[in-house]
Amino acid sequence: MRFPAFVTSDLLPQTHGFGTIKAGLPPLEVVTESLFEQYPLSSPAYFVREGQRRVWQIEGLPVQAMKQVHGTKVKIIRDGDALIEPFSEEGDGVVTDCKDIIPAIVTADCAPLLLSSQTAKGKNIVAALHAGWLGAVSGVIEAGIEAMKALGAQEILAAIGPCITSSSYEISDDMVEKIYAQDPDASPWIFQSAQKGKYHFDLPGYCFHRLAKNKIGKISVSGFDTCSDSHFWSYRRASLKGEGEISVAGRQFSFIKA
Repeated sequence: MRFPAFVTSDLLPQTHGFGTIKAGLPPLEVVTESLFEQYPLSSPAYFVREGQRRVWQIEGLPVQAMKQVHGTKVKIIRDGDALIEPFSEEGDGVVTDCKDIIPAIVTADCAPLLLSSQTAKGKNIVAALHAGWLGAVSGVIEAGIEAMKALGAQEILAAIGPCITSSSYEISDDMVEKIYAQDPDASPWIFQSAQKGKYHFDLPGYCFHRLAKNKIGKISVSGFDTCSDSHFWSYRRASLKGEGEISVAGRQFSFIKA
């Protein structure tokens, strides 16, 4: 069976997708020097353009994506608001009730979160959030939830997409200290590694915890590990294997439509 360009969650009723390697770049053999010159792969520009092209084929709507900085700022775009140029404004999430745009994010081991809800009058509200360890412990998930509630969200459904999982996510004791500095209660998602001075962090499990802590009762987790599964781009895998710039810069493109 051919692996799809996007994987989905059965929980979310809206059109959405968590990108795989096929939704970010064409096969490596067709990446030419001219393509590098036109869309430098050291920036997300190429991936946004390619992902937007694929999403356009699905929905024919403009993509709205932020310049991700591992922070907690979430952009709210309401009906009638001016659109943003993708990656022109810093932030780590887009929330909207507008049916004419596509909130999106790019990831390469960080967790992509897609959330959906409705207002009391039945209007759809959706969010696309970028949650690496720093964003997750700092509160990007809560920022996304609050933004949805500001638009009138009632029950919120959340899907955690493909990301690096605990078996692949080895971290140093310095990083453990940084996590505890933000969240002293994070110990259930940090495990001792076989290697002295190293630990493992359960990123999707921690994201699940933060969602549940904020009374999100319906949550799905993809189960895909971007680091060990070659169907996904992984910064960690590329760095460990010493692969070239293409792999290091590769990004998954994930989206949801209101």
